[in-house]
Amino acid sequence: MRSRKLCSILVAAILMTGVCWMLGIGHAADSATIVNKDSLKRARKTVRMLDDVHKTAVVLITTHYVNDDDDLAAGTAAKALFGAMKEKGWYETKILDVTGEPYEETNVAKSDFEKKA
Repeated sequence: MRSRKLCSILVAAILMTGVCWMLGIGHAADSATIVNKDSLKRARKTVRMLDDVHKTAVVLITTHYVNDDDDLAAGTAAKALFGAMKEKGWYETKILDVTGEPYEETNVAKSDFEKKA
């Protein structure tokens, strides 16, 4: 089923670019921005937690609400969730395809940072 395959792709490919930027790690800030190791540990823990929340949401949507190709795809629901978080000023989340066969071109890594991630 296409939606289950998409869910697997999403679980493997959700990237927390905006959260990394917001917390001062990644391409938008250099390592000097992180004051100490404890700050870096907390930032990484927060990124892992948010990544788990998003992956779990996609899996639960697919498991409980996607029964056939006419249902709202988990990827579409996830993008709506991510859009709401960005609109509220929290962070920006992107879905990136890692299979090399994306369903949508918007899911392809574009920047060097995204490709490396």
